[in-house]
Amino acid sequence: MKSKTLIIAICPPKNILDSAIEASKKLRGDFVLDCKNFFPHITLYMTEFPEKNLTKIKSSLKKYLRSYKVFKLIAAQKPDGKRGYVYATYLLDKNISDFQDMIVEQLNPLRENLIRQKDLNRIETYTPEEIKNVKKYGYRMSGKLYNPHLTLTKFSENKIVDLKKIMLPDLSFTVREIGLYYGGESGTCNDEIARFKLKKIL
Repeated sequence: MKSKTLIIAICPPKNILDSAIEASKKLRGDFVLDCKNFFPHITLYMTEFPEKNLTKIKSSLKKYLRSYKVFKLIAAQKPDGKRGYVYATYLLDKNISDFQDMIVEQLNPLRENLIRQKDLNRIETYTPEEIKNVKKYGYRMSGKLYNPHLTLTKFSENKIVDLKKIMLPDLSFTVREIGLYYGGESGTCNDEIARFKLKKIL
């Protein structure tokens, strides 16, 4: 069965995009955010799906997102880094937690129990809770393990970056759009498939 890694992600507004792209350019990592080849995003769900289910995935997202109210995503005060990644983090409050739960619940059946090869290759390094998530949802950062963040770049050699030198404004914003992307290496969103707007009531 032919399959693809798909990423369902929050699309930040222009002011957040501009700040993320500027910071990514300064870092000069393995990739640079540009909204053409590498899209700034906050991942909600990343897993392997059968190619034949793409139309169903788009229909499901359109159906549920058009009735979901916009909500605030609150940024943490400073960037973070782990395993060579540099990213801006967001607070895991009830709004974003419930939203991710809804996305995973609706789309997980369309995964048909597929798991990304990357997860299978390194599953022995995961915690028991991460393994449980991978087997149940195909995504280790589901539920309580979800860590909403906007990745700025990655350093393949796990270069140590002085995060104090990265000056970022407040990256909080109101979530209004969700994107569906083909996933690339390092969890990047490389090709946009579709976008969906949330209901305009805060």
